[in-house]
Amino acid sequence: MLDVLVIGAGMTGISCARRLRASGLNVVVLDKGRGIGGRMATRRAEIDGQIIRFDHGAQYVTARDASLQQALNEISDSAVIWDDAGKPGAYAGVPGMSSIPKALAEGLTIHQSERVERLEFHADYWLATTETDSWQAKRVVMTVPFPQVAPIIGEDHPLSAKLIGLEFAPCMTLMAAFKPQADIDKSTRLNEAIDLSWITFNSGKPKREDAVDAWLAQASVEWSAARVNQDKVTTEQEMRVLLCEALSLDPADMLHSAFHSWLYARIVNPLGVPYLVDETQSLYLGGDWCLGARVESAWQSGTAIAQALTA
Repeated sequence: MLDVLVIGAGMTGISCARRLRASGLNVVVLDKGRGIGGRMATRRAEIDGQIIRFDHGAQYVTARDASLQQALNEISDSAVIWDDAGKPGAYAGVPGMSSIPKALAEGLTIHQSERVERLEFHADYWLATTETDSWQAKRVVMTVPFPQVAPIIGEDHPLSAKLIGLEFAPCMTLMAAFKPQADIDKSTRLNEAIDLSWITFNSGKPKREDAVDAWLAQASVEWSAARVNQDKVTTEQEMRVLLCEALSLDPADMLHSAFHSWLYARIVNPLGVPYLVDETQSLYLGGDWCLGARVESAWQSGTAIAQALTA
């Protein structure tokens, strides 16, 4: 039987599992995806014979938290200061943002493509049932987006009631590559008041050597929310037009585009505490939705849970 089962291999799950493992506990992490890191994600595309990496989720990590700063210092080959992030002290992943959670998760036991369908308490242990297996653990840490909690533990669970009223905002993301353009402003553009609230020269991130100009655009909360139920092909086309207009580029010069919809991109009204725990003191819920829409908030939530479990 496991000491602790962590559900979700985003930054909250990783930070929690790291501390638990360092304390000598037997901990396993399950994640429903094929990769780890949650929204610290990188997508690869072959363009003109070269692999281009698009950071289509979180664009950078800042670290005011001392423990996160120390962790980033320990993985200096995978996390490098990005001067054009628009934020001082922002780290980008090398060769992509997904490299940061991968490096931080080194040494952890993580099982991917393991979607937990049900979690039940049995007197003195928890039973987690996945599509293909089952796991027993003395304690469980759930770090999934809060809308995914109730379907796993049950709508009638007391913790499910505490999540009512929380809200995530979506984010529509466009990855695009153009023929190289020398005479264009390639600095990061951030303006929450316009439809494409974030436009960055993806190829300008540290240690990128792209033969094309790769750009990453993310739409505003309002624009994204209005298109949650719209056909994705249509939304991608609309974003292609907006990006070309913003950069004053000819759509004919676009070599590649791809679209991704993040439904749980940004917590609108954080819970205000680093985690929730049930009456048995053996089931914990955490994530960036507890403290705020930053990678660092996710890290702090996981760290706080680990501290509670090892106190």
